[in-house]
Amino acid sequence: MRDTPLFDWDNMKDNEDEMSRILSHFDSLVTTINPCPDAPVQLYLFTILAKKLMMNYKHTRCSPSYCLRTKNGQQYCRFGFPKDNVEYSFIHKNDRGQPELITLRNNPYVNSYNHVQLQGWRANVDLKPVLNIHAALQYVAKYATKSELHSSFSEILNKILFESDSSGSSLPSFQRLLLHTVLKHNYSA
Repeated sequence: MRDTPLFDWDNMKDNEDEMSRILSHFDSLVTTINPCPDAPVQLYLFTILAKKLMMNYKHTRCSPSYCLRTKNGQQYCRFGFPKDNVEYSFIHKNDRGQPELITLRNNPYVNSYNHVQLQGWRANVDLKPVLNIHAALQYVAKYATKSELHSSFSEILNKILFESDSSGSSLPSFQRLLLHTVLKHNYSA
């Protein structure tokens, strides 16, 4: 993102001023705050942000077919819900040794979101900044190598080529190919 500060976890973790600067930047972009935490559900309807948030950005229930996993005989949500409420944002090393942003939270089921994105995107998103080069490379590699479950790339390409006008421009075919590749993925870090 434009104007995102660069940082080095090893230098930042012991530098309170640098940590504060980074957290201030991310707090302006990503949040997990429910804007009306104490209001009854019926009152959410008057707030567009809260209505969209409760409809699209909340982890509603766990099920074995979606996110419930079992480890050592105990069931847990693979997304970590419910999450603890947090009084202030901080960055720490997660259980894999990578820096992780934990945002101010007043609802254990609200996904991370951006206010601007929430206005236009009406689907579930769990927005998390990529905090180091290792995480960025893992993210890119995961989706570059992810196989399609619905149909293979060659099937999509053959269908597009079969339906295209061989005497016309290749631009419409290329655009359709790009749309197919983007529309079929479920992106997450």
